[in-house]
Amino acid sequence: MVLGLVRAGRFDTVYAVALLLVNCVMQIMFALILLDDGFMGEEFDKQKINAQIWRTSVAHDYKYMDLAETSLVTRVCSGDGALILSTTQASLVEQINMYLRLSTDQLVQTDFGPGTLLCMLCILLWSLCVYKEFRNIWLALAGAVNLPKSRHTVFTEGNFEQISWGRLSVFLATNFTRVAVASVLLVAGIMWLARTTSISELMLNAVALNAILDVDEFLFNGLTPMKFQHAIQSLSPMSIKYSRRRSEWESSIQALLLILTIIVPYMFLVKPFGQTMVEVKNLMCGGNQSFVIHHNPDTQMTNGLITRDGRGASEICTWEVGQGLRLGVLGLKGELTLQAMGLSNAVVAKHCLMRLAGFHETRVLKQERSVC
Repeated sequence: MVLGLVRAGRFDTVYAVALLLVNCVMQIMFALILLDDGFMGEEFDKQKINAQIWRTSVAHDYKYMDLAETSLVTRVCSGDGALILSTTQASLVEQINMYLRLSTDQLVQTDFGPGTLLCMLCILLWSLCVYKEFRNIWLALAGAVNLPKSRHTVFTEGNFEQISWGRLSVFLATNFTRVAVASVLLVAGIMWLARTTSISELMLNAVALNAILDVDEFLFNGLTPMKFQHAIQSLSPMSIKYSRRRSEWESSIQALLLILTIIVPYMFLVKPFGQTMVEVKNLMCGGNQSFVIHHNPDTQMTNGLITRDGRGASEICTWEVGQGLRLGVLGLKGELTLQAMGLSNAVVAKHCLMRLAGFHETRVLKQERSVC
């Protein structure tokens, strides 16, 4: 509005115009990045496919059973902190439990989870920030439109007495661009917040989104030449006529926007997101977890072993600690090194090894290849 009306040098004027363009470009780039699939991430529905693949591939694989005879899926779903495999799945299950306030063995959501509530609060907070931007733009446009128009702008002592059509057109175009960018940011920000699975990241994401709208203030307070800062801060307030009907009309629109901001994101984004979370956990942790499967390529047989429901200190075999003892067992290739300090004899160690290898406890080995 004040470009060309302030007694500033050429460099200050060119620099101020460049900052205005930088502000527009930065906000447009932020909006495009938020809408990009690489930033937004894949839809959470695809986690159902990933969960199904994981459950039917490695979750019940014999190779990933621990020494306490606990399957990988049991450890993941029970929140075992000693996991070094499937940590992505374990983190996802933990985030779902925290988001929906589910226990480790709970597969149905019974109440309004804290993640859902916080997500709605963050969406409301972000929407209010954008609505504040809309209102500032609306008031600026209303004040500029009410100014007298002429071929030349008359600006004296911080007061616009007349404004030219060209300057008004540039001002309107700039503010319409701000409206378009803010609208895109509003939609993209709501979608981004609704897809956030971590409770701790929800508030951080909302604050980060708010910083995008403050780019113009950062540039104005930090980089704009002082001549233009002083001129803008010294502007006289523009008069805007507000009748009772106009005030009620604007209040009605604001109330409608507030209601839509709460209902629409919840019904179409947040609630389906919570339901998808429950489905993902059911695919990952539902059904029977206490078994593993092993395919023997030599005999072309597939064997199953019932595992323990959970890992406890008393359930760990005694051969997990101690000195080295090697046993060759029928049906197993090569030599297996056992830590068997504290074992009374080799039979106990062999019995524990048989349990780990998938043999039934009542099965008796009739042949041994070697005993070391």
